[in-house]
Amino acid sequence: MKRAAILLSAMIMAFSMSCSNEHGESPTAFSFEAPQAPSDLALTPGSAQMTIEWSYPAELLPEISEFRIYYYYEGYGVEELVDKSTTTTFTDTKLIPNMVYCYKVSAVDQSGREGWRSETECEMANP
Repeated sequence: MKRAAILLSAMIMAFSMSCSNEHGESPTAFSFEAPQAPSDLALTPGSAQMTIEWSYPAELLPEISEFRIYYYYEGYGVEELVDKSTTTTFTDTKLIPNMVYCYKVSAVDQSGREGWRSETECEMANP
């Protein structure tokens, strides 16, 4: 048993040395900048629908592949993906009249990284 432990220890040491010799220094930390959150959400209620518009800096738009629109259920703190848009506007057409709907929006960059979600905006759908 002692011999097996010594052999295992030697193998680990050899692997550690070969790994560090082959790959150089320790790896660096992973970092990236997430897209910023859209701002100025504006909801325009319609007949059983809601148009959502938001702002995003024009100089950053070429870096964005899509925006994701979420329902936000305030009482539960739950978000649900509604749909995606390649522009800064979206119309949700599957609503029940006289119900309040809350939305958040996020930006997704060309690499598929999703940024923070916007502030929540809520409005009642018209009959």
